[in-house]
Amino acid sequence: MLPCSNQSIQNTVKTPPAQKVQPLSAVLTIDISGSMSWGKGKFTNLQLAQQAASAFVRALQLPPSECAVTSFNGISFINQDFTADRASLLAAINALQPDDGTHYMEGLLNEPASGIPIAKAGRNKRVVIFLTNGLGDGDEEAIVKAAKDKTIEIYCVAVGLPAPSLLRNIARRTGGVCFENVNDFVRITHVYQAIVQLAQGRTPCEFTWRSDAPCDTEENTLTARLQNEADSLATNLSYLSRIYIQNVA
Repeated sequence: MLPCSNQSIQNTVKTPPAQKVQPLSAVLTIDISGSMSWGKGKFTNLQLAQQAASAFVRALQLPPSECAVTSFNGISFINQDFTADRASLLAAINALQPDDGTHYMEGLLNEPASGIPIAKAGRNKRVVIFLTNGLGDGDEEAIVKAAKDKTIEIYCVAVGLPAPSLLRNIARRTGGVCFENVNDFVRITHVYQAIVQLAQGRTPCEFTWRSDAPCDTEENTLTARLQNEADSLATNLSYLSRIYIQNVA
């Protein structure tokens, strides 16, 4: 039998080659239906959305990227057209107020102010980041066709609930990613920061580690930290080490 140990014995980091940042024409499309005034903690769903959208704007390189803010409930609104002015974008995000119901078509496809019609005017790589906390309906084929016709990637974020198959399919078929069950400030901020990196075509670093067989099942925490002269970034991952027994002849 192999001896047990609690010591980590191998760590490797695989980093992609240096990559040029791809400028974006990003449309932040935010659900402002009445249910966005609800929340599972001390913050409302709209406050979570505002936090995440603000983090996205701060993470963008403005210019050369540009961003617009739209919102929807029973109809769609253009809160800020494409601009590279970070202060104007943050002001538009912070001014959002909840009211009425949730209609995905108003957020994604219907003229004049939903995500896809606004994104069409983008000068750079076009992306729509669609956030909702409600269940709505929509024409998947029409939405996907309109997005593909103008080379628009759609990223979907479901706050406090599993993402409906409609949103998962739209994200997958347009080259985006769908995130679901997002319900706290830390995670939703990380999600929107990740979308910036994914949309710009950046490849993530790959961390690999191997530990000796533990003497017992236990929880471990891995901390990864990236630091340069200007800034630092750290993240923690918790995981369980389990006992594996191998008979040696």
